[in-house]
Amino acid sequence: MKRYTLSRKARRDVFDLWLYIAKDSVETADRVETVIFENCELLAENPRIGKLTMRATKRPLLSWPALPYKNYLIFYELRPGGIIVVRVVRGERNIPKLLGF
Repeated sequence: MKRYTLSRKARRDVFDLWLYIAKDSVETADRVETVIFENCELLAENPRIGKLTMRATKRPLLSWPALPYKNYLIFYELRPGGIIVVRVVRGERNIPKLLGF
C-alpha cells in the first residue's frame, strides 16, 4: 500500500476548510474532510491520475479535485512509495499566489 503525507500547509488548509464549513454544519465539515482524505488515499495508490499543473505553478505539481466536491483541489508531488500533498484549496482562489509562484 502506497502512502500519502500532508505538508504543514496542507494540514492547515484542511483544518481551515473544516472550520469554515463547520460554521454552518459540523456534519458537512466532517464529510468534506473525510472525502479529502479518501481522495488523498486514491492519489497515493494512483498518483498519475492527477493533472500536471506546470503552467499554473511552474513546478511539477499535480492536481486533483476532491471528488465529489470538485471545487476543492488537492495539489501534490510524487514521492517514492506515495505522494506528498502540498496544498488543499478551493478552486477559485489565486492558485499561483497560494503555491508561492
